[in-house]
Amino acid sequence: MRKPAVSGSFYPSDPGRLSQMIGEMIEEAGRFDLEGEVIGIVAPHAGYVYSGPIASISYRQILESGINRFLVVGPNHEGYPWKSTTTGAEPWETPLGKCSIDVGMLEHFSGLVMEEPLAGRSEHSIEVQLPFLQTIRKSGFTFLPVFMGDQGMEVAREIGKAAYQMGSDFLFIASSDLTHYEREDVARNMDTRIIEKIVDLDIGSYYEFLAMERASACGYGAIASLMEYTVLRGGRIVKLVYGTSAETSGDYNHVVGYPSLVSIV
Repeated sequence: MRKPAVSGSFYPSDPGRLSQMIGEMIEEAGRFDLEGEVIGIVAPHAGYVYSGPIASISYRQILESGINRFLVVGPNHEGYPWKSTTTGAEPWETPLGKCSIDVGMLEHFSGLVMEEPLAGRSEHSIEVQLPFLQTIRKSGFTFLPVFMGDQGMEVAREIGKAAYQMGSDFLFIASSDLTHYEREDVARNMDTRIIEKIVDLDIGSYYEFLAMERASACGYGAIASLMEYTVLRGGRIVKLVYGTSAETSGDYNHVVGYPSLVSIV
């Protein structure tokens, strides 16, 4: 069993407090009137007191979905190993209990993603998504974690294509924050333009913009893989809300941007 690595720092380690916290955020999030079926989301991955309300808006949109299989793609902030990795068939654990790996997904991605039991052992980008899934899927779910070291366009497209080849009985979760440690006005301006590129679904232009502006979005490859999957499904990506850490911290000089987006067909 893979034990929780970041509970207590990114989210409460007490099960009762954690469950209550997420339940209240989901309830307050509200349901958007979206035309079509949600097939994926972008959710941020900072500490819950900062990005939890934004993430909960993404998760609220899939609360009533009957799908209980999830592909969760996030960055490996350490950058090593460089190849995309997953953790094998051993279940993960959070304070809310066990999360089972989707063996079918694991087998499907075996030629593309390296199986490494210690992958992302201190990485939070995927772990912080799991209590949200445990809250909205109380009857249980399976998932496949994919950590991206190399977040380049080719790798992102390969992951998106592999996801498309699995069919449609799963939901795609891309874990990412956007601009890091800039002034509030700078971050909002940068992230508005990044989100415009994401919504346009032009992956080449998206990567060109990120490189030109030296953007600091940490899960840009995870988002790109969802973009590729969305294009192949003939869908679109819609911005729901955007916020920054300043709304909690009060520090407007060093903010992190948090997106809530959905992919729809």
